[in-house]
Amino acid sequence: MLAALCNGDEELKPNARRAYSSYGGLYTFDGATLEVSVDMASDPTRIGGRQVRGVEFLDQRRIVLRPPQRLYGESVERRELVWEQVLAF
Repeated sequence: MLAALCNGDEELKPNARRAYSSYGGLYTFDGATLEVSVDMASDPTRIGGRQVRGVEFLDQRRIVLRPPQRLYGESVERRELVWEQVLAF
């Protein structure tokens, strides 16, 4: 499994850098929880750890990945990812 996320804003503030994060490795999925044993990552501190995400199927094309809450700066947040399959014709 490989996850790669980045800031998708069309314009960035002057001198701003586009945020990027990635990790990957072997995974297990029990129908509700996705757990990745991280063996590659843009942040080396993640290597050797686990990334655990709750998974909710919204419909046949969309799912929500929910990580545990964590500290971002000075606030505790949970940043959820909604993934949607795009159909090409």
